[in-house]
Parts: sequence; C-alpha cells; structure tokens
Amino acid sequence: MADPLQVLDICYDKQLVAYLIKDTLTPFCAVIALDITDLKTQQCVITQLAHCPCEVQWWLIGHNAKAQLSFVHTLCERFSGQVMLTKTNRLEREIDSHNLENTEQLEHNEMLNLGHVLLTIKQINSEHEKVSLLTCDNTVFYLANKQSRLSLSVIANVINKSGIKLDKFSSIFLPNFIEVQGKQMSHVTGWQLNECLTRHN
Repeated sequence: MADPLQVLDICYDKQLVAYLIKDTLTPFCAVIALDITDLKTQQCVITQLAHCPCEVQWWLIGHNAKAQLSFVHTLCERFSGQVMLTKTNRLEREIDSHNLENTEQLEHNEMLNLGHVLLTIKQINSEHEKVSLLTCDNTVFYLANKQSRLSLSVIANVINKSGIKLDKFSSIFLPNFIEVQGKQMSHVTGWQLNECLTRHN
C-alpha cells in the first residue's frame, strides 16, 4: 500500500528550511516551517510552492515561532492556508501578540486534516526539552528546537517514550540534518532507531 503522504525537503544553502507534505490522493498540501527566518529562506519556499499544483491547507511552525511567524504569515497570505503553532511554541516568551492573530494553537493529541489524511500532534517531555511529534501512520515529524543536539539515541528515546509504534519501514523526519553513517540525513528509518535502542539497551 502506498504511503498516504509524500514529503519533500525545502532547503537553502544546505540547511533545511521546511517540509512540503502532500496528500497522495487529493490536491492538498501543507508546510512544516523549520527555519523560515529571513527573506532568502522565504523566497526559497515561494519558489517551491510556485511550482506545486496543490492547495496549501495549513502551515505548522514546529519551533522558533518568534523568528518565523511574520514570514510564515506573509506566505500564508500569498498562497492560502491556516497558520498553526505547536504547544511547545506557546511556551516561548516575547512572541508579538500581533503575530499570534489568525494563528491556531494546537493542543496535545489534537488532529489535523490534510486532504483525506489525519495527522496527530503529540507533546513529549524529554530530559532536555519539550518535543512535539506530528504523526501519520508510519510517518513521524520530530519537531524540536533546531539548536538541540540531535542524535539517534536521543530521537529513539523520545519516540520510545511517546508510545508510538514504529516498524522498520517508518520514516522520522527531523528539524535539521544529522549525520548518520557518514551521511547528512533529514530523516531516519524505524529500523535505524530500533537498532540504536537495541545497542543502548
């Protein structure tokens, strides 16, 4: 059975800017904003969406809302869709209240529609920070602070704590590239995480 979601990396200067996710059965897409923090990264997203035939349903800011909100709202006005914040972002201080207008704030276990697909947002308290996980079947978006020191063991422990069941074909998309077996990767597999947990146990 085909995956319900197609995920595309949007990158600028070898850094992850956002994920463009598409429902494979309907003409709808969404954007997970990771590092849309200036005009250059904003233009990078505009270029990507200008060639996308799908209608944007929502923009999810996974972290660093203070830096991203104004740029994401501008993109939303140009293309369509609803701007959303994870619960983690609501804990950030000094977010301009003007930028929170027309912004939906998501609760733990709240569900998002993308075409015919349902995604669930979960809030996990890890040892070092709060992490939001956006899940759909075998796909997980790991939305943590971009500055966090991510490693396979940290990711595996957070996923394990969440109770989300992965198989070896699962895909876990990350907030920034990490090095896995000498390669810079934007996502890892359930098999890689399970191997990591087995080694550490």
